[in-house]
Amino acid sequence: MTQQLTLTTPATFPSITTWEIVSLALDREAPSIKAMVRSNTGERRAIRYGPNDDDPSVEVAIRAGLKFINDGTFRPQGKTLQQWLLEKFAQDGHLGPGSVTGTPD
Repeated sequence: MTQQLTLTTPATFPSITTWEIVSLALDREAPSIKAMVRSNTGERRAIRYGPNDDDPSVEVAIRAGLKFINDGTFRPQGKTLQQWLLEKFAQDGHLGPGSVTGTPD
């Protein structure tokens, strides 16, 4: 079973209880991070971190995130890339709160 985020409180009707990453794109040139996630009900949601013209610090943060991913810094924390991203998406409010379960593919 692929890793998935199990929500602490199911999201609205129909009850969304889990999300999983189905695609991931990293762009060092733009810079941006884009992910497509799918819920247990089949709903898909795009999550994007990209530069913000109003706040140049966003680009700096994205570049730091891309370096973090490239360096594999999440590995000493005992996390997989999918686990780290799902937790980050939940923390940033893109998905509801919950915990990551399942076996990495």
